[in-house]
Amino acid sequence: MPPGEPDQITNCAVYPYDGELVVELTGVDDEGVIVVVSYQFEAPDDRPAVEPKGPVDPEHVPHVRDGLAENGYEWNGRSEA
Repeated sequence: MPPGEPDQITNCAVYPYDGELVVELTGVDDEGVIVVVSYQFEAPDDRPAVEPKGPVDPEHVPHVRDGLAENGYEWNGRSEA
C-alpha cells in the first residue's frame, strides 16, 4: 500500500455534502495510524443510481459499493470518471 492508504478498512460512512454524496472509508495503515479516504459521487435527482466524480481505488470498490447500498444507493462498481 502507498503511504497514507489504509491496509484494513474498519468503517464506511456515506453522507450528503454540498450537493453531492461523500463516501468516507476509515481504516488503519500498516503502522496502526488511522487513515481516512474520501470519494465524491454525483448527487442523485430522486434516483438511487450514483456515479463517482473521480476514480475509485479498485481495492476500495467493494467497501464503497456496500456502503452506498446500505444507504439506499446503487453503484455498479465501475469508475469511468
